[in-house]
Amino acid sequence: MKLRPNLFAVLVLLAFALPAAAQGVTVRGDDRSRAAEVVREVLARGRYLRIDRDTILPATFSAPGDLVIYDADVRLEGSVAGSVAVVGGHFYLRPGARVGGDIAVIDGGFYPSAKAWYGAVLESNPSTVVVRGDSAARAGDSARVATIVGPPLPRSFRPLFLTPTYDRVNGITAAGGAQFRFSPDPGSGLVSAFVAYRHKQDDHLGGQLRLEYPLRIQSLRLEAELSRQTRTNDAWHHGDIVNTATAAVIGRDYRDYYDADRASVFVTRPVGKPIIAGESWLGPRVGVQVERARSLETEPDLPSLLGKGLTRENPPVLEGTIVSGIVGATLRWRGQTVQLEGFAQVEQGFGDETFTQALAWADFYTLTFRQQSVHIYARTMLPIASDAPPQRFGNLGGPGTLPTTAISAFRGDHLVYVGSEYLIPLSPKLEIPYLGQPSIELVHSSGAAWTGSAPAFVQNVGGGVRFFLARAGIVVNPAADDLDPAIYWTFSLPRF
Repeated sequence: MKLRPNLFAVLVLLAFALPAAAQGVTVRGDDRSRAAEVVREVLARGRYLRIDRDTILPATFSAPGDLVIYDADVRLEGSVAGSVAVVGGHFYLRPGARVGGDIAVIDGGFYPSAKAWYGAVLESNPSTVVVRGDSAARAGDSARVATIVGPPLPRSFRPLFLTPTYDRVNGITAAGGAQFRFSPDPGSGLVSAFVAYRHKQDDHLGGQLRLEYPLRIQSLRLEAELSRQTRTNDAWHHGDIVNTATAAVIGRDYRDYYDADRASVFVTRPVGKPIIAGESWLGPRVGVQVERARSLETEPDLPSLLGKGLTRENPPVLEGTIVSGIVGATLRWRGQTVQLEGFAQVEQGFGDETFTQALAWADFYTLTFRQQSVHIYARTMLPIASDAPPQRFGNLGGPGTLPTTAISAFRGDHLVYVGSEYLIPLSPKLEIPYLGQPSIELVHSSGAAWTGSAPAFVQNVGGGVRFFLARAGIVVNPAADDLDPAIYWTFSLPRF
């Protein structure tokens, strides 16, 4: 009888692997992650095939039980009826491959094809280390031993150093503090505090005292805060690092500010990061907040490196105390090639400042053809029945939102914005030192912010070049009589 080459390869592999499986794998250590528990369950069942050298399992390969990959690179084209335990190795699923159970990875990697079928993927903490070695119990014994060294327990006390910021109302703000955890248990309560020095403010000192305490009910926790800080509603389009860089270098501050003392108490459920296709996390939050606000003026004579300084007026807010109740939730979901994150919140003001304002945003990302990708971000902020105070306004305009308009050209308690990007990565051979691999980006944005009656929405379309941390391009307003192109360039921190 003449065996086909791929069937012969499987038989040779089984001839070597079955005796190895009989001699087994031992996992030691106190890691209690779900990935480690699944590995222990696979070993306890004892119905596994062990592979401890690099190999390819062809389409004709079929394992009736579990598979243990020990310190090896394995590519599966066939099928495994049970679960797969990867201990210090790398597991690749080729198109058409099937795994009937879970895939647990400890100190290794898992690389699936979009055309493969498999169950849940469980990974240990990135700080977990597996120390691998051979048992020396007796001569000739080739049983494999792995000791799992879990991540170190968090320190009960550690210092906090916050990144300095630069803006047109504070100049330089520097902050530092400390964090205290009630016990070494990562899920225990903690207290954090920091003090900020704001160079150009009359009231130089700010800071925050924050308590997080687990309630041991449905993963809920109590979060309480006392703080005096400079606040903005515009960090969604220019975060602290990006806005600091543009303000200090080119003299552009894209955000509006106000100062506020705040006390709040919330019950929340932390939102985790989905790691397998189809997994979702929902994090509700409900609480009460008391805020006393005051206006801030633009400080004169604040310099920038390349620009003419920071001179744009900072709008005033309604000074006084606002007591409000807040209900909201964050959702994260992940598919095979899709990621979605969203947030919705309603704030109800009481007492002298009675208002209701809804806020919602969604961030959508998906891969398309040949590692090209689509990214869509949508945001809306709307008052209900009555106007919201100015400290609940947002702004649009300038690079990062609508480049054909001036910075903060739109402002109000109503805000609607949608921005989309299509990224086409170029060849890795074009990688530029310090910037990385370039991508062509096609962009579209549309939106407006207002009080009272809604204005005409502005649209921008165009394209440019994006790197990991920077982007530049040209856009136009297609509705304008004169298609006057606007050049945009800015730092860009990816959301995913």
